[in-house]
Amino acid sequence: MRTLSLSLLAICACANAQITFQTVYNGPSGMYDAGHKVIQLADGGYAVAGITSGGNIFDALLLRFNADGSMVWDKTYDLGHFEFVTDLLAMPDGGYLLGGTVAYANDQNGVLLIRTDAQGDTLWTRRWLADLGTGHWAGMTRLTDGNIVVATHVIG
Repeated sequence: MRTLSLSLLAICACANAQITFQTVYNGPSGMYDAGHKVIQLADGGYAVAGITSGGNIFDALLLRFNADGSMVWDKTYDLGHFEFVTDLLAMPDGGYLLGGTVAYANDQNGVLLIRTDAQGDTLWTRRWLADLGTGHWAGMTRLTDGNIVVATHVIG
């Protein structure tokens, strides 16, 4: 059985491009962990959104690191389907908004949002299928007025 790990590198983008730290994360199953989005937080730490797997099950993953690369906490979100989180925003209250695709057993995909508090505990989740077919995550951004725009694409 092959094990994949999530590795977080902090690289200074100066002329000599030195690695500041490297952290390796092995998830609860130790089988497959993948980071898809890394953001730096106001306190200098980092948050990483991705997926973790224990066999044929994929769950959303959120990791919180200090500025020196030491892990603060990790959270797994199992919503009963295959959750593929590929996007992440830090929210003004210190919480997070994770975005991605959820795959259902009937071969349909939908769009997934998970809102957490500052400790990564779930405040709410939203899942929806596109009316015209199967929905897939494309991305999200925060506008200057504070609103968030979510982009998806539909395979009909």
